[in-house]
Amino acid sequence: MNTTGKIAISVSLASSFILAAWLLTGERKVKTKDFVSKKAESIKGALKSDRIYFSELDEYYI
Repeated sequence: MNTTGKIAISVSLASSFILAAWLLTGERKVKTKDFVSKKAESIKGALKSDRIYFSELDEYYI
C-alpha cells in the first residue's frame, strides 16, 4: 500500500474516532444511545419477520 492510501485510512479512522467521542459526550450520549437502540430493534424485527419456519408436521411422505 502506498503512502497516500495509508494517510487516507489514518485520516478516516481519526475522524471516525472524533465523531464517536463527540456523539458520546454530554447530552448527546443519551440521544445517541436511544437512536442506536431503536435502529437495532428495527433491524432485528425486520430480520425475524422475513424468516419462514416449516414444521415436520406439514410434510407429507409417500
